[in-house]
Amino acid sequence: MDPIAQLFTPVQHAAVWLGAFIHHRVAYDDMHDALFTLATSHRFNGGDGPGLAEMCKLVRRASSGAADRLPPGHPLVQLVLTGPGDIPPVAAGTEAARTVTATGAGALVVADANPAVDHVFVPVPEHPVDLAAWDPDDGPATGWNWRHFRVGTTPTPPAAVGAGDADHLLTTATDRAAALVAQAGGRTTRAWGGPDPRLTVGRLSDYYDYPGLPPHTPARTLKLLARADRVTAIIHTTVIALNDHSFDGELYQLARPIRLARQAAVNYALAEFARTPTG
Repeated sequence: MDPIAQLFTPVQHAAVWLGAFIHHRVAYDDMHDALFTLATSHRFNGGDGPGLAEMCKLVRRASSGAADRLPPGHPLVQLVLTGPGDIPPVAAGTEAARTVTATGAGALVVADANPAVDHVFVPVPEHPVDLAAWDPDDGPATGWNWRHFRVGTTPTPPAAVGAGDADHLLTTATDRAAALVAQAGGRTTRAWGGPDPRLTVGRLSDYYDYPGLPPHTPARTLKLLARADRVTAIIHTTVIALNDHSFDGELYQLARPIRLARQAAVNYALAEFARTPTG
């Protein structure tokens, strides 16, 4: 399994853009353009034609009555990220839960007017992607087939930690990542065959933020994701430079807190979109 995929997924950007659209913060065309920088195509439930518009209509229709029953600040769309050993916060034993686990790329959970129902949208990549070798300058790495599942609600909320907890998780992850690089020592620089790999961290951080987030994204979300991108870039640099799996154990230990921090940052933004009136 690609270690970088456990630390980062472009689905986080899709969640913020779709949430901004659903909460009337951005126009459909802007959201459409952003999502097509993340994936070459967007099919829906295996259909042959373009599926993004169809999916957005379903999300709007499913969530249209949910806002009336949900408390203020409860987002209509939430991000779920899982990895090895995680139990997805989706109704257990369902095909939705199995698909979320199998893809490992994240999913969107959309509220329904019926409090006993959730809608789960999973972007299944058209083919495997090696994120460690991906360069956004080359364009999107693959297309997505969005799978839709209508499931019963689960008492486990997608937002497993809050934004404050995410801050602490990232501080700990940054310290552990720095120790990992120090452990690699001179091996990293020699394997890289060029300048000190620390010089590439800023460039990689920019890559993880591609294509950026919509206007009105809360500053707290931007800061948390920037910190997550930086620690992921440090790990990315080490993995590419060494080109082996000697640090996989440490990487997987780092992956869960970084995923939780990303999920918390995104869901904070989605909650703010729901809480703050437009206009």
